[in-house]
Amino acid sequence: MTIIDASRPSPHKSCLRAAFAHSPSAQRTPMNKRLEMLEKLVKSGSADAFAEYALGLEYKKLGRHADALASFTSLRERDATYVPVYLMAAQLLVELGEPAKARLWLEEGLEAAAAKGDSKALGELQDLLGEVQD
Repeated sequence: MTIIDASRPSPHKSCLRAAFAHSPSAQRTPMNKRLEMLEKLVKSGSADAFAEYALGLEYKKLGRHADALASFTSLRERDATYVPVYLMAAQLLVELGEPAKARLWLEEGLEAAAAKGDSKALGELQDLLGEVQD
């Protein structure tokens, strides 16, 4: 009878992880399913502003920055009153080293937040704008 010491890592676990990572079932993670669902919804034209925003967030999480910015830009063009998109796009642009573009998003976001009377978003946008201008 073989006794397995559970406190010691198995040398086979890393091999199994590597093999599983390339299997078709590993490619269909919940995030990928969510991404597929959001992409279909947005492409269908029946998506609300939140669905399009969520698609941009999924792209951002996956490191698909150009796709994320395209989603955020599309949402801004479709619904300029959706205030959260301005902060998220600006944060992404700051991460990507594009402070001038981030400032443009923030300035537009300040106008949208003020028009909606959204003081919380207004404060968040102002805070980031102050950091970007430093």
